[in-house]
Amino acid sequence: MSRFVLLLLILLMVITESFSQEKLQVNTWVEIKNDSLGNRNSFNLFYIPSEKSFICLGGAKGDKDNPYSEMTFNQKSQQWENRFPGDKLGAWGKATGSVTAPKFAYRKVFVDVEGNVRPKLSYGYMRSMALYHNSAYDKKQNKAYVYWHVAGMFTVYDVAKREWEVLLKRGQITRELQDDLLWGSLCFDSHNNEILGGQGRWVYNLTENKWSRLSFENGFISPIKEKATALEANVKRLKAAVRSRFYMAENQLEAKLNLKDLVSGINNDIATLDKSLKTNYGKAKGQSRLQLKWALGYLKNITEKSLSSKALLETINIKSIASLDELHELALELINTLEWVPPKRANSPLVYDEDTKKILMFGGDRQEGLIADTWVYDVMNKNWSQCRPLLSPAPSAGHALSYSSESKKSIYVNTRTNQCWAYDMKDNEWAIIKMVGEAKILGYGWHPGTAVLGDGGLLIKVCAQRKKPPVTFMTKLDVSQADKEMTRKLGVTPGSKKPRIVYKNGKSQPQWHEKNAGEISHEKEKKVLDNLPTNTWVKRIVPDFKRGVNRAWSSAVFDPEREVILHWGGGHSAHCGNNVLMYSTRTNRYFSGTRPEYSLDWGTGYGSNLCPPARFTYKGGPFLGHQRSYAFDVSTGKLITPNYSGKFFTYDPKLLDWTTNMDIPFKSKSPGSIGAIAMCSYTNGVAAYLNNKLYLYDSKKKTWEQCPTKIKLPPSRTDRQGISFDSNRNRLLLFSSSLKGDVISYDLKRKTALKINPGWKKEKVTVMREVVYVKHLDCVFTYSAVKTTDGKFSWALFDCKKNKWFRVALSGTGPFGVSTGLVYDPKKKLIWMMDTWSQVYVLKPDFSDKLRANIE
Repeated sequence: MSRFVLLLLILLMVITESFSQEKLQVNTWVEIKNDSLGNRNSFNLFYIPSEKSFICLGGAKGDKDNPYSEMTFNQKSQQWENRFPGDKLGAWGKATGSVTAPKFAYRKVFVDVEGNVRPKLSYGYMRSMALYHNSAYDKKQNKAYVYWHVAGMFTVYDVAKREWEVLLKRGQITRELQDDLLWGSLCFDSHNNEILGGQGRWVYNLTENKWSRLSFENGFISPIKEKATALEANVKRLKAAVRSRFYMAENQLEAKLNLKDLVSGINNDIATLDKSLKTNYGKAKGQSRLQLKWALGYLKNITEKSLSSKALLETINIKSIASLDELHELALELINTLEWVPPKRANSPLVYDEDTKKILMFGGDRQEGLIADTWVYDVMNKNWSQCRPLLSPAPSAGHALSYSSESKKSIYVNTRTNQCWAYDMKDNEWAIIKMVGEAKILGYGWHPGTAVLGDGGLLIKVCAQRKKPPVTFMTKLDVSQADKEMTRKLGVTPGSKKPRIVYKNGKSQPQWHEKNAGEISHEKEKKVLDNLPTNTWVKRIVPDFKRGVNRAWSSAVFDPEREVILHWGGGHSAHCGNNVLMYSTRTNRYFSGTRPEYSLDWGTGYGSNLCPPARFTYKGGPFLGHQRSYAFDVSTGKLITPNYSGKFFTYDPKLLDWTTNMDIPFKSKSPGSIGAIAMCSYTNGVAAYLNNKLYLYDSKKKTWEQCPTKIKLPPSRTDRQGISFDSNRNRLLLFSSSLKGDVISYDLKRKTALKINPGWKKEKVTVMREVVYVKHLDCVFTYSAVKTTDGKFSWALFDCKKNKWFRVALSGTGPFGVSTGLVYDPKKKLIWMMDTWSQVYVLKPDFSDKLRANIE
């Protein structure tokens, strides 16, 4: 390139910049009215000083009518232009608009059919090549480093050459690192020439092309945190016990428990913790001493609340439950003050402060809600500090952070509102910047948009929209125009949270049920159930409930000791929270103990192929259940469910929460096929059927074993098979539409499998997922039903003594397809059914011979 051409290009860039910025008023948002970015979301922006331009990388998008994967913002024309590599302008398309770049072969994500290394942004279900904040820009080398969740690849983009290179593939990135990178953020550390990422727990060495896990220790705080965690566990136990007693959902041992003894134990925990806190506070210095001081303040509040809780337990009511919920929140916040590494979160960007050589993290999505904490990573010492400024922006996630070299402050930009804040690292102080103009776009779900600051205070914000192109806003930012009054008005104090209320009615939150519980009477409900008509589905109306959240593609299990139905699940686009809804058959009331945790993007049944794979939540629990992929283990009194990656989880009704995850010896063939599993309880634990194999879990030995079977078992298909335990004969019965009416019997003592031909041949075999053994009638009842000419539904049942299929006509409603949950109540000798909206139906069965009909 000649010197004349180079000078001309530089002159054009200067003219372009001045042309754009002279139209902008300070701190006034201006909307750029064009859709040249195409329909994309979860992309990242960078400012390139050498070009004096902004570029956009990545973002999930569709296959048709879309511009190129990388784009440059032309300030003169105020358009996003395709950033083609090399000489591809013209060959692959024009500067703006749709492109005709080479296509990608099936399942190829980073090499097109002509061998060009570049990302396929439409790869994956729901166009899920989202970036979140997983990119970092190295200004010195002029390169952007990007981690792609779905592809499982770590890559680098050479900005000057406009070329991509794959640095690490999925097999070269550990599963633990993948977990931490998912939905996370990256930040370039120019002091150490490395990248911080993976929840702030990992660094990438550019020279060695290697990720390494950082180690963080704190001898003063660690033992205190252990005691605080034990205190929180006991508070949670008391909270769950009070809720269960209120809804009359206890087993015999729990009903005899003196709840005041639990309060006394909590007070002893408080006294022990108080002594240890004061001892370590006297010895600690610096950041450790500051955090212990915060903890002492919260412990004082916990002490006062605990003393008042004991009096509230004289009568168990809504007020006592609410008080214990508040006590538990205080215990959780006490633990937060003792964290020396940021708790895991999603959609929380990082930014490097060049002046102090520190990296800022603010807020994020904790899956159960949004947070508003401020953390700083010292790149010199490689440790984190919790800052707790007096005020900060409100809880948020998906916001943007950028650094202003002119003001030496970090800039927070909310891409859902007009708010911009400045953070002074040295003074640990947030201040809102006075902004003018409307730049608020609601954004698209978990992908609201992003923003970046350029030279001269030029700020660009791009807000994503659902099924529409993103909207670009510009302003010239003056950080000095802080608004003290608005800071006091809109700022929040340390520890502020915002629960995720996906449904406006709040029914996904535990407190909703107490507020709408009304008068509870076990005697009244017992009278209703004692007088049920036979062979008629009767809908039980829960006061003020009407219907719950949509738990499509779900099932249900029964806790016989507590006489409670556990309803869990929600499909890939229904209720995506992992909270278990409890229904007390003694009182006709719903309740739950914890706030739901949500996966980002559409619901991931165990991190399915519907979005980036997630093995478990930040609290260690599973994501939502799918189909009959769980069972109630009667021997331990817990719900058990596996996930696709070789883990299984337990839900403890005693604590009303998920408790443990353990390894299992089997995996589904793909994340999405976990719905093909079928499970049931048996004497020693639970049985699971997946991948044409049968497995047994012994809860006492805590071991899984594969059952030996000489006969060929039917293929595992979603919603097409069910499994039940015939306790009279100590055998498992496997049902599948693939068997066309035949049944597989597995003798648990002899460990042998046998195919039974029970006489179902001519009629079409429908869905066989929900099957329950009705002990007092010695049969298996299924939700395989057809509507008869008289308006009734004819339901299939398997006579275990005769090994023969029959059909029985029942009045009332029919099954609800993939959203039906069937359970058997052995004490009341009833069959219960749940629909997708958690509406409850109960049946008093009479399957005597005179009411049966043969199935042909």
